[in-house]
Amino acid sequence: MGAGMRALDFVKAVALATAMAAPLGAAAQGMFAPAITVNGSAVTNYELDQRAKLLAAFNAPGDPAQEARTQLVEEKLKLQELTRAGMQLTDEGLESAMADFAQRANQPLDAFLAQLASQGIARETLRDFVKVNVSWRDYIRRRYNAQINVTEA
Repeated sequence: MGAGMRALDFVKAVALATAMAAPLGAAAQGMFAPAITVNGSAVTNYELDQRAKLLAAFNAPGDPAQEARTQLVEEKLKLQELTRAGMQLTDEGLESAMADFAQRANQPLDAFLAQLASQGIARETLRDFVKVNVSWRDYIRRRYNAQINVTEA
């Protein structure tokens, strides 16, 4: 009976450990679970949280959580169009664009990223924000530049 009790105790211990770990695993999965799906492309709860923090750090107008949802859905659509058009920003171009963005805040990129990190914002969040916006700007210029005629008037 002693070996049977030890086996039962072991099973109980494993069950208890599993039960205690499950909420942590579920919470971690919940953060990276899709919150929104745009044409098969997921926006995770983590991305929403990070973008809301970024918008708050930038003192952007409106409700950061709602603006994050709107922006991330629009960006998924933009990324799909950029992919369709075969446009991709190089790593060097992206790094340069991020440095330019930080310069607008009168900071070198490393200092700007450190400031964001102190507010719980990951480097990748800024990277993704800049990547989509710079790529989209370049796409629009390329697509419509020939149709624009600026005159003195």
